[in-house]
Amino acid sequence: KGMAWLQETILEGCPPGPTLAVTASASKNDDGMLVISCTNMAGSELASFELPRGDRRTVGELRAQLAADMEVEPGRVQLLLADGTIFGRQDLKRSAVSALGGESLRHSPECCAM
Repeated sequence: KGMAWLQETILEGCPPGPTLAVTASASKNDDGMLVISCTNMAGSELASFELPRGDRRTVGELRAQLAADMEVEPGRVQLLLADGTIFGRQDLKRSAVSALGGESLRHSPECCAM
């Protein structure tokens, strides 16, 4: 990322306050709905969103909703996956379901057995 990130930050400004790293993961609930769970680095749940079939919300829309719930600027929230994959600006327009692996969860009933 290097220089590209630095240029974006300078051009768009940096939101006040530290960046908040939030891990987003997808699972299915008992009703078969996709559940997006957002946790902090200590593993405490910050928010959870149930997405009905066909939901078209983007990663950016979920980030904005999470930021509003946390009462912070959306730019301060850095979403990532449990494996450490960071969602960049280009990911904000992606479908939340596909970005978080929800498409494969919808087709695999055993996906969430732990």
